[in-house]
Amino acid sequence: SVCPLSAGESFLSLSADIEASYKEYLSNYSNVTVLENSYKQKEMLWDDIVRVIKASAPEVNATSLTFFLVMPVQRIARYPLLLQTIQKHTDRQHPAYALLEHTAHTSIALNCRINEYKRFREVADKYKKTETLSMKDKMNRLNTHSIAKKTARLSQQIKHETGIKPKVRHQCLHAGSC
Repeated sequence: SVCPLSAGESFLSLSADIEASYKEYLSNYSNVTVLENSYKQKEMLWDDIVRVIKASAPEVNATSLTFFLVMPVQRIARYPLLLQTIQKHTDRQHPAYALLEHTAHTSIALNCRINEYKRFREVADKYKKTETLSMKDKMNRLNTHSIAKKTARLSQQIKHETGIKPKVRHQCLHAGSC
């Protein structure tokens, strides 16, 4: 059985390291997927990689590195559920109950910050990718949807700057939890 006190203390003592590790992992995630795509262009190399992947974990029938690379990203979302389950099965009078409650809230806030960082990286990577496009490629990417989206963003920004419409703040960023 899990000792609720040590589970809570362990998570809290490691939460800053967990966050830093996940952010580092996410900052390199897109580089690895680009590298994987370049490997796919070299048929013999890719066949060797797939063979190693299948031999490493035959029970999951994976055929790409991405299958394994997404696992840590999915795992972070499970921490709050795990900690809430431990708390649920801990008597309210137990000395660790309040600590578990704090730990569960901390894990939710951690999850929010990591998800926000992930969205930030995705947007940054998207804009970094468009910076390397030629003018012709940029023009080819324009369509009515993208023009409408950019127009709507500009309209919102003007409304916010002029005070016509207040900015809405995401609670993960400003309240500390989702």
